[in-house]
Amino acid sequence: MGGRRIARPTTALLVLTAAAALAATPPPAAAPGPGPKAPTQDALPDLAVLIQSTTPNWPRNEVIITVTVRNVGEAASPKTGCQVFLRSAHPPRQTVKTVKKDVRALEPNDHYAFSFNIRLALGTYEVEAVADRAGKIAERDKVNNAARLTLTGR
Repeated sequence: MGGRRIARPTTALLVLTAAAALAATPPPAAAPGPGPKAPTQDALPDLAVLIQSTTPNWPRNEVIITVTVRNVGEAASPKTGCQVFLRSAHPPRQTVKTVKKDVRALEPNDHYAFSFNIRLALGTYEVEAVADRAGKIAERDKVNNAARLTLTGR
């Protein structure tokens, strides 16, 4: 017979089959990461108040006050209230106006905001907003439940 030898394809076929099988195998499932932080038994809500205002515009001296109550804690906060006081900044520090708002239940990192208009007379005023004034909600920090702002009517 003529001296031509045909190579057996089994070795090459076996390597190609193994490579194809590896390519078709799905990668292993990723290990679960830390994911969202689950509340612990010691997790508490923490209400924080922010107060902002527009600049008094002359001649009406009308101001828009915006109060934001945010739950910066790790647990949900039940429904509560927020009170805003407008007082004269100088003695005898009389309360000129009071606004009360119900604040819905807040999940962690959730917030509730409300606004209202006031007209300032001549003088300097302090605006104070307080969430959970009665202290009914167990919180991580109660110091941030109040915020103050000073405004001047011209």
